[in-house]
Amino acid sequence: MTKPRSSRHRIRYFSIVVLMTLLALALFSPYVDEHLRNHSNWHEVSNALAEALLVASVMAVAVEPYLRSRLVRILIQDYTWDLINPRAPEKYREALKELIGTRVISRLVEWKITYEWVDEDKREFLNIRIHVKSYLKNLSTKRHKIDGHSWVVASTDTFDSSYEAWELEIPKGSPTSHLYGSNDLVPYITTLEDGTLSLNQGQLCADKKVKSIRSGRSFQTLKETSMTRREHGYLPLVNSFPTVKQKFTLAGGAIHDLDVNLFIGGGYEGSPIVLRTDPNNPHVMSRTYDRLTLPGQSLLLTWKCKTDDQTDREVDTQIENID
Repeated sequence: MTKPRSSRHRIRYFSIVVLMTLLALALFSPYVDEHLRNHSNWHEVSNALAEALLVASVMAVAVEPYLRSRLVRILIQDYTWDLINPRAPEKYREALKELIGTRVISRLVEWKITYEWVDEDKREFLNIRIHVKSYLKNLSTKRHKIDGHSWVVASTDTFDSSYEAWELEIPKGSPTSHLYGSNDLVPYITTLEDGTLSLNQGQLCADKKVKSIRSGRSFQTLKETSMTRREHGYLPLVNSFPTVKQKFTLAGGAIHDLDVNLFIGGGYEGSPIVLRTDPNNPHVMSRTYDRLTLPGQSLLLTWKCKTDDQTDREVDTQIENID
């Protein structure tokens, strides 16, 4: 569907939406239900298809116009079969349907991850620094309040993880920026038993009098964290909101020594995202992932030292435990 640009296009656009809605209601009708009752699989398919059509119809009318066509196109291309497939996991189908109520969406998330050896000679531990910037928009008719917690994975052995920076920026209207460094964040960070760090974003914003984001307003968040991990391991990269596009850049003095892989969902059984080495700089790898990801849908970053003869069993076991 394309965004209507004239009265004729607008009439055509909403006519399609009405037809989709009527078709969905027809599939829910007693007539269809009676004729499909003896065909349980087709009965489930018809109900699921009706749900999918209602999802698309509501999104076409309710979602903010600028993102509407892109979201509907992505859903049609990537997730239509998952919505109507009766064998798809119920929780996954419910997560897709929850897109109707999406209030905030990430247009773009930029991940910049650097690897440096703690000791170049021993090559046992890696200092990993994660810089993630999200470009978001409030689609709701209400103000969006920053709340919840942001997490930093625990470091290995006696090393500590840290939260280096947190920033909220509203670039348009009355531009505002709230940037806080590691010292500012200390009162709002809790260290859990396993060493994981939890940043209370809601309390931070309340104490610093950070205003909520107005309806229709774009905003950006920046988070910088660091941790120390072994020369082989993994990190889940998770977004809190539906994300249209993600860019990954991996760099650092140790990146050339590592075999790095990126998967979306399911560990090694998930879909690999091939990272490309910069032909002008062997210490930089990058990739753009131009497909919709849902809240909590993990992208898994794995690595091991190229000179390490160790098999992947240990990392595989760790990955299975989080799937």
